[in-house]
Amino acid sequence: MFDPSKYWEESVKSSDKKDSNIKALVGDDLGSGRSKLWTKLSMLSPAEQSGYMSNLIQYWPVAIERRAFHWPHFSLAFSSAVTTTLIATKISGDFFLFSNKASLIEVMNRAPKIPLYAGIYVSGVTTYLLNHVLVYKDLYQDNEVCPSCILTKCIGNEVLAGVVVPMVSVPLMGHYVMLNKKDMKVPEVKNFVDLIGLSLEGIKSCRRIIPLVVGIQILSGIVGTYSILWGRNKIFSTIEMDEEYVDIAAKEADKVKPLKERFLDFLQKIPLVSSIMEFENQRTKMK
Repeated sequence: MFDPSKYWEESVKSSDKKDSNIKALVGDDLGSGRSKLWTKLSMLSPAEQSGYMSNLIQYWPVAIERRAFHWPHFSLAFSSAVTTTLIATKISGDFFLFSNKASLIEVMNRAPKIPLYAGIYVSGVTTYLLNHVLVYKDLYQDNEVCPSCILTKCIGNEVLAGVVVPMVSVPLMGHYVMLNKKDMKVPEVKNFVDLIGLSLEGIKSCRRIIPLVVGIQILSGIVGTYSILWGRNKIFSTIEMDEEYVDIAAKEADKVKPLKERFLDFLQKIPLVSSIMEFENQRTKMK
């Protein structure tokens, strides 16, 4: 005989079993599978996540992992400064000493120093900004990382900022110095074609060292990428497994303003650089 009450009781028992299974699956996915830090960061915007992780890694207790992740930010800029010095030496020697075989010491003693110093400054800052925007921004977030993409970006940034930019900009700075010298008469740049032609003079002056400087930048990009990814993998793996390290780093990060953040504050005071950084921050928030 059909009993409606028993049928209802059996349906309730079956429903309870399904609910418990679903709760277990959801709990495993959201609870035990992730650390408390990632649970908190998941509620923040990508820009806020990057800022928090930057401060956290700045004071990570394991020094070798912290340095492996952060130091390439500055070593890649230093590598660009080295190749820019080689390029600017050739161009300044050709422009002012009429010999692209002059040594660095000879150029420093006899030629104006503005093209060299300005070239190093522009190259270093450009490298730092490119890596900050194109490389490090994504690495601070809990996303799947594409190693080949990071390698391509690092090498591309190095070649662009440490080879192409000085080859194009140093001749322009050298021409500007020559225009302001009373004892030198040089034709003025009147149109865009003259500007392009003047920039190409830099390539002609240092064409013999192009393989050398490109090779230096490629090697620098490879080593820097390996260091960054190794440090990130170690830090993020520890965050998943040991929350004590996270607590130690978080307490230290709250005490002192990081050097990198102070440096970024300094860059934001420069008109052109600040506009680029502001545009990138707005673009990140819109994602």
